[in-house]
Amino acid sequence: MKRGQHILMVLLALVAGLIGGFVSSHLIQPVLAEKQAKPHEVVVAEEFRLVDKDGKVIGTLSKTEYTDGPVLRLFQAKMVTMFSPHGLHLHTRTEDGKLNLDGFYTATDFRVKSGGDAISYFDGALRIDGEKGNIDLLVGENGPAIDLTEEGRVRATLGGKRLKTKKSGTLITRSPASLVLFDKKGNVIWSTPQ
Repeated sequence: MKRGQHILMVLLALVAGLIGGFVSSHLIQPVLAEKQAKPHEVVVAEEFRLVDKDGKVIGTLSKTEYTDGPVLRLFQAKMVTMFSPHGLHLHTRTEDGKLNLDGFYTATDFRVKSGGDAISYFDGALRIDGEKGNIDLLVGENGPAIDLTEEGRVRATLGGKRLKTKKSGTLITRSPASLVLFDKKGNVIWSTPQ
């Protein structure tokens, strides 16, 4: 190859390289290796399992044949704690480790608190606490009743309840259709029926 042909070949190679670089950078979008895949916004599964460091299942979130909604189950050695739309249940295990569905314990007390407000259930009464007072909903031996409390004292009672008189200390059973209003000292200021 002659010297002139050699220079022409080098120039053609340079021009072809420049044209190729221009075309690839302006007409074709580059693929970046660093670009991250978009995370999934929804995870769909029939069951989620929580395992300990040894791989043993210690909890599940799933639907079971016993309920019509989701169930969170936490497994202990002799008991299974279940949270479902039907409430909180504590099931014992049989000797072979299976769930004993014949006998189970349902939690009777709970308290949910957020700041100064709370909802609790204890001794057959539902209580809603707020900054200024609380409301008790209960069903006792005399029927259902609602108590409105302010500053630690019952200010109104609607429904069947036993009330203690201040003077004699005797108990009076009110009918389920009664309403009693109290002053700040706990004295009856109005009631119906009389």
